[in-house]
Amino acid sequence: MMKYSYSPHCNALLISLLGLFFVLGSQNATATTAPLEVKLTSSHQVASIGDTIELNVQFIQRKTGSLTKLTMPQLKGFKERGRTRSNSSSVRTINGRRTMENIYGFNITLQATQKGNFNLGPASAMLEGKKAKSNIVTIRVLGDDGVAEPIVPTLTDRPSAITEIEQYYRNKRLPRTLLHVDFDKKEAVVGEQITATISVYSLENLADVSRPEFPKLKNFLSESVDTPKRIVPQDAVLKGQNYQVYLIEKLALFPLEPGLQTLHKISLETNTSGGFFRRGKKIKLQSQPYQLNIQPLPKIDQPKRFSIHNVGQWQLSAEVDRRTTKLNEPITLKLVATGKGSASQLKIPEVTSNTSFRAFPPTFSENSSASSGRIIGMKTAEILIQPQQQGIMTLGPFQLNYFNPVTSRYEESRTRPIRIRVNEGLASGNNNKAQVPKETSLRPIALNLELTKSLNLQFSSTAYWFIFGGGWLLCFALALLALLIKQKQGTAIYAQQQKAKLSWQRLQQAQEAQDLASAMDILYEHVARFYGERIKSLTQSELPKYLIEQGCKDSVAEQLALWFEQVQAQRYAPQETVATSTLLKDALSLYQNLTPPSQKAEG
Repeated sequence: MMKYSYSPHCNALLISLLGLFFVLGSQNATATTAPLEVKLTSSHQVASIGDTIELNVQFIQRKTGSLTKLTMPQLKGFKERGRTRSNSSSVRTINGRRTMENIYGFNITLQATQKGNFNLGPASAMLEGKKAKSNIVTIRVLGDDGVAEPIVPTLTDRPSAITEIEQYYRNKRLPRTLLHVDFDKKEAVVGEQITATISVYSLENLADVSRPEFPKLKNFLSESVDTPKRIVPQDAVLKGQNYQVYLIEKLALFPLEPGLQTLHKISLETNTSGGFFRRGKKIKLQSQPYQLNIQPLPKIDQPKRFSIHNVGQWQLSAEVDRRTTKLNEPITLKLVATGKGSASQLKIPEVTSNTSFRAFPPTFSENSSASSGRIIGMKTAEILIQPQQQGIMTLGPFQLNYFNPVTSRYEESRTRPIRIRVNEGLASGNNNKAQVPKETSLRPIALNLELTKSLNLQFSSTAYWFIFGGGWLLCFALALLALLIKQKQGTAIYAQQQKAKLSWQRLQQAQEAQDLASAMDILYEHVARFYGERIKSLTQSELPKYLIEQGCKDSVAEQLALWFEQVQAQRYAPQETVATSTLLKDALSLYQNLTPPSQKAEG
């Protein structure tokens, strides 16, 4: 019998391998949820000297903390004409886990000043000591002669369209001018965007290129992503020949049914440029047919009664025109879905009537735009809600289920419940109308009445003491009730004072720790304690007007709005804004100056 020996070295090796697999698995699992991500995009990849280009820098933060060491890309070869910044936040729920994203964006307007090929980037930032870098954007700037420095392509830079054209014409003669459609993917699920790039390849200079004519797209929805106003040709090599590539249009296709879908020939007309010894001629081009493999949505983890057209990356929000109404007086509920995808087929959650309110049929509106090659859709449903019961009426929460093709999972976006106070109003029907008798039904019951003797009312001692003692008892009960109400109000005021004292201590601790994010949250809570939770959903421009309407002093409202704006700017552009110590000192001053609306009225 053979004997096997097991040494401690084998044990250490096994533990090391298991640790390596664990690290690799964890990195793969968290790759899509990095705490900080930096993206860089541009409106053009090819331009001429003097053209305007929009450069967009995004810092996507998925973990609390302050961004530091923000570095913007170098702008060699370009002149900056302007810069705007924006910020937004969203909450996503994936498999029961909530993830919050704060996006700080910079849009830089550039003007090309030099001829050549320029690499912009990377931009970078740090979060909790970890650095994140963006991608690099390459922009090719043509000179006055329409020529730029040559780009030497590598094997990895070779476009898929070139390979596909050469494969199609492998045993055929390559035409001098051809029309080609390049798809970013040829396999997709129902409702997923497929971007079709329509280009003309030619050995000759072209002029007056018409828009492409598509056959009837029976099983697709289509929207234009990009139609360049000025067509600037690029260079490409097909089977050893130097072609010029003209980008005609980018189109977003959304498949409606699964199966192998055939996109038949696409056609357009163009003219070749003439010269001194020859005239230009008109050319009609047709592309080859293309096949797209459309897969059905997966059945695993699919929600019940799921709409197969809810595909993309969506966020659902809900709002009402007012938070207080009367019985039977309708209010307007607005459900808005925004995100990447086609909004025309998106199904928004239904609002059904119940015992507390009646919901009328909704009216829908849609809007879409293109950004970075993706369709951004918005669909709005407006519903009239008629309260049926007095008291607090709750609307929602509303939930939108959708399939995310990026993560290949079913996800959801859920709104917060909205509470409406319903006061007493005019009841419906005729039950509340006073029954007024007709004039013809009135008749006297006695005539010629004379007062012959004065009334002599007598009270017994028992009745007298009953009335006298009952009056005192009633006064005592009212005094006791007033005392209880005052005590209850005093308890509530005491509780508010304790909360304010605790918040003040927390704000002082945030100043000592130089924690600006915590100071902002504490001041938001303090303002909301006086003026309602709605202030957390207002923009910086809406905040002072709302506070003044609610009774806040004008100067305090303006200072609060300015402080919140400076804090937001300092979080993603600290080198350009007010110092943290100054902002924290101002926060203490604003906290002390802020008073409830009633105190302002009394003053």
